[in-house]
Amino acid sequence: MSDSACSDDAYLMADSQHKLQALLDIAQFYGDMYDVTYGDSKSKITVVGSAIDRDYYKELSPWRLYNEKVSVTENNEHLGQIVSGVD
Repeated sequence: MSDSACSDDAYLMADSQHKLQALLDIAQFYGDMYDVTYGDSKSKITVVGSAIDRDYYKELSPWRLYNEKVSVTENNEHLGQIVSGVD
């Protein structure tokens, strides 16, 4: 599990569905403690892996932040860099 942050942007990375949810839970706990709100419109998940994995998680969208689903996208921009789940 890992994260990258700069100013008011954070990027969480994990190698499993459950580890990523744990990072989201930690971020939410931190936000609750320090009155930080994460924008659900800017919160997105990019799955890197096979087309089967990407399609599965895009349809299922199992991750939650503040009891709301976090959308799964094919591409995600973070600090000017494009993170893509596509080869």
